Amino acid sequence: MSEQHRKSDRQGQNSPDSQRRKRKTKKKGSFLSRFFKVLGTLILIGLTTGAILACFGAVYVKTVIMPLVDDFSTDSFFLGENSVMYYTDQETGQQKELVTLLSTTSTIWVEYDQLPQNLLDAAVAIEDKRFYTHNGVDFIRTVKAVTTMLTGEDIQGGSTITQQVIKNLTEYDDVTVKRKITEIFRAFAFNAQYSKEDTLKWYLNIIYLGENCKGVGSASYMYFGKDVSELSLAECASLISITNNPSIYSPYGGLQVVDEVTGVVKTSRDYNKERQEQVLWNMQDQGYITAQEYDAAMAEELEFVRAEGEKDETTVYTWYEEQVIRDVRNDLMEQYGYSAEAANMMLSSGGLSIDTLVDIELQN
Repeated sequence: MSEQHRKSDRQGQNSPDSQRRKRKTKKKGSFLSRFFKVLGTLILIGLTTGAILACFGAVYVKTVIMPLVDDFSTDSFFLGENSVMYYTDQETGQQKELVTLLSTTSTIWVEYDQLPQNLLDAAVAIEDKRFYTHNGVDFIRTVKAVTTMLTGEDIQGGSTITQQVIKNLTEYDDVTVKRKITEIFRAFAFNAQYSKEDTLKWYLNIIYLGENCKGVGSASYMYFGKDVSELSLAECASLISITNNPSIYSPYGGLQVVDEVTGVVKTSRDYNKERQEQVLWNMQDQGYITAQEYDAAMAEELEFVRAEGEKDETTVYTWYEEQVIRDVRNDLMEQYGYSAEAANMMLSSGGLSIDTLVDIELQN
């Protein structure tokens, strides 16, 4: 290369354009270096904070949540016999029956082998379609419920059948983070301790189905006048429909709602029929019934025991008996941690023997 060419190259390297390119390259490199340093620092802070929070969370679960989980068991609940209130005869000193609490049709315990398969399938199809595959908690539904809540939309239920059993049997029915975390861990423990069949049996025996009916045993007689084992597919779907909202879907609800668009009056039975059809569709979609069974059930006309809006006779207690019932209910809730619903079920069909101090002659 000639001296003139080398001189030209040196001049090109020292030109203003060359200098500007060098400064830009240095600035770009410096910016990227600072960016990755800041990013690395933020990641480190995030990991450290996450680790600290995880430690606090583990301690909280161990010291606060797990004792509540360990205390829960269905062994303390026995249902299937009427509770009876007794008094002492002043002349003989013998115990005599004062009153049997509630009628046998308010709560009738049904064993698993007496539950029709269509009823079991209907409950799973509409309430918890992944029931047989999850470990007590359906995290897909839970995440959807949390996401829905955070976006400000209507909150959709994320509880599984297992979680609903626990919520119905315990005092934890308030909407708090602690209650939800406790419910989740209890669901894991419950699922490990009990079979899916046990879970379904408890669920179907304790759900509220309107008209003072706890469980499908009493509700079957209330609405269809027959034993639950005799229900048809259409009747099973109708019965399960009620649990979503008994005030709306109970066939005896007496609702009369005018559609603002069509002007058509919709009754409780219309709502029950709509929900029943949704249950049947879910059952077909999830493979529990065939298309032919679906069509037959959809076409079946439901025949209920009472006319819509007709009231049923209820048991009337004396003031004294009412007070004893309140006292025992409060004791069950305060001393044993029962929910109000569980305490009421124990009163009606927990086989309790309640001794009173009433002097029946003086009371009369």
